Amino acid sequence: MPRAPQAPAPRVEVLRGPLVDLAADLGIAVCLSEVQGSSIVVVESIGAGSGSPPLSPGLRLPFVAPFGREFVAWAPVAARRDWLAAAGPVNRKFRTRISLVLDIIRRRGYGVERLSDELNRVVTALLALDGGRGSDAISARLAGALADLTVVDVLGEEATSGPAVAVATVSAPIRDSSGAVALTVSAQPYRELATDAIDRLGAQVQAFAGRASDLLGSGPGEREPRRTSLRAHA
Repeated sequence: MPRAPQAPAPRVEVLRGPLVDLAADLGIAVCLSEVQGSSIVVVESIGAGSGSPPLSPGLRLPFVAPFGREFVAWAPVAARRDWLAAAGPVNRKFRTRISLVLDIIRRRGYGVERLSDELNRVVTALLALDGGRGSDAISARLAGALADLTVVDVLGEEATSGPAVAVATVSAPIRDSSGAVALTVSAQPYRELATDAIDRLGAQVQAFAGRASDLLGSGPGEREPRRTSLRAHA
């Protein structure tokens, strides 16, 4: 089981009220995550109605590809390369795709985590192995296995190839006063969504991220990603 979360950091406390409002507006569970060392940690999570959120506070995932794309999409090339290398050997198809995915997230402004049996199994295994201690070689290889076995995110041409996509999360970056990505906000539908519904959810999550960045004191410019749709790059 994941380690019980510590007392919220001041910036998480600042954003908790707006996050509660976002969950109520969307009717979907939402969460905030940040990078802590070699892990991505869910630092706050709000369920929709009386239900528990799929991703609970204290959940840790290794900060290696394919996890944490919204943190590295705006990062320097060297940081993106290190993030990918940390997953260990992965197939060439994934390596080619992840570069496209990071570019799409940077232009579109949000990432889409596809829901799959492989994702659920890897997250379950990570919870069993991690025990709240953070990333290690085994958890990194599990992330690499997920990269090998699944289709990551949704590229433009894929948005027109079917009526719906099974979506775990839709996530956008929240920037601090320096303009760096400090947190991500994620909506957690965990169901199939039509591509226009993903577009709407992405826009709503981005709008929240912009307001949250203002609350954390970031200035204009880089904190506001360019907003486009799934189909914009088809």
